[in-house]
Amino acid sequence: MRIMKKITVTAVICLIAVLLFAVLYFVHKNDTHNTENISAVELNEIESIEIDTVYYYLFDEYKYFIDFSENTVLCEIENDENSKTFYDTFTDEQAENFVKGANRYDFFSWEESYYNPNVYDGMGVDIVINFKDGSVKEIHCFNEFPLTYDVMSEVFYDAFGYYML
Repeated sequence: MRIMKKITVTAVICLIAVLLFAVLYFVHKNDTHNTENISAVELNEIESIEIDTVYYYLFDEYKYFIDFSENTVLCEIENDENSKTFYDTFTDEQAENFVKGANRYDFFSWEESYYNPNVYDGMGVDIVINFKDGSVKEIHCFNEFPLTYDVMSEVFYDAFGYYML
C-alpha cells in the first residue's frame, strides 16, 4: 500500500513538473520581449517606411510616408467626402527612439503576411520598409496582425505623433 502511494505521489510530481516546464517553454517562446529572434536595425540603415491603412467599414484610407533622410512625415487621408495631405517633421532623437522601440518589439522581423479571411469589413495595413542598401521589407496585414502590433502603434505615435498602425 505504501509503495503504491509513493508511486502515485512521484507520478503526480513528475506530471506537475512536465506541465510547468511546458507552460514556461511556451510563455518564453511567445514572449514579445524575447531578444533571441530580433534582428537589430540601425537608424542609418533605414531610408523610409510607407504605411497604407484602410478601414473597410468606414471607407477611410490613411497613407504615411516616413523619410528618415529628411526627417519628414507625409500623411494623406482619403475618404468618400474629402482628402487631406499634410507634412510634419521629427528630430533625430525621435527617430532613434522609434528604432529602439521597433527593435525591442521585433518590428523589422514581422512576417510578410497576416491574413484572416473570416472578417469582411475590417482593416488592412500594408507596410513597406525601404533600406539604404536597396533592400525592401513588405508586410501585409488583413484583419490579422502581429502580436506586437498594438505596442508598435504606440511606438509610432510616441516617435511621430500619429497612430499609423
